[in-house]
Formats: sequence, C-alpha cells, structure tokens
Amino acid sequence: MRKDVEERLNGIFESSISYLKTSDTVRDFISDLMTSTEKIMLAKRLGIAVLLDKGYDYRSICFVLKVSSGTINSVIKQRSINGKGYRYVIDKIIKDEKSEKSILEFEKFISKFLSPSSSHGRVESRYLSKELRLSKRDL
Repeated sequence: MRKDVEERLNGIFESSISYLKTSDTVRDFISDLMTSTEKIMLAKRLGIAVLLDKGYDYRSICFVLKVSSGTINSVIKQRSINGKGYRYVIDKIIKDEKSEKSILEFEKFISKFLSPSSSHGRVESRYLSKELRLSKRDL
C-alpha cells in the first residue's frame, strides 16, 4: 500500500474513534470491527499496562492474564517509545471511580491466584482499605 493511502486510512480510523460518544456505540463499533480474539488481545495489552502501572511483576501478570513475557515486553517497549496513549487511558481508568472499583474487584479476584510469598500477597487487605475509602466517598 502506498504511504499516502496508509496515512489517509489511519486518519479515517482515528477520526472514526473520536465519533464514538457512548459505551454502546463503542461496543457496537468494536464488535463490528474486531474478532473476539482481537478484542481479547487488545484488552490483555491494556490489562498488562494497568497491572504494570500498579506494580505487579511479570510472573503474576503472565499467570493471571495467560500472556507470555514477550507480550509484556512488547507493551513495555511500546510504552517507552511513546506511551502517551497508554498513560492517558490508564490515568482516566484509575481516576474514574467506577473503573477503580472494577480494578479493585479484579485485584481481589487475582489475589486468589497469587502465592502468599509473592510481593502482592497482601492484595486482599489493600482491596478492603480501598473499598472502604471508596464507600466513604459515596456518602
């Protein structure tokens, strides 16, 4: 494909994402655009970035998300090359109370799979203190 055609297609794709204003339109667009495998692959990449940001180690991420260390390295490499997109989205996720509660639920879930000797063996207690803080914020 010619470079100018590729640039035009990328521009159209980027613009089409900016048109999506609701979670329903995002879900519909993604479902039409990607296979379930592609959606899982992208969701895992974002999950890797979020878990790395929260300090999880390779072994834990590999085990819970069923990814290779090479996939984690790819996410790290992409974040180091530019990373503005990842940083923006991760910041939004963490700041969004609804997403924060979802992440805490996810942490609580994965804590069941981590060994007590891992550096994240106290996820359950972190979850409870964060959950308490969030419930106080709701009052």
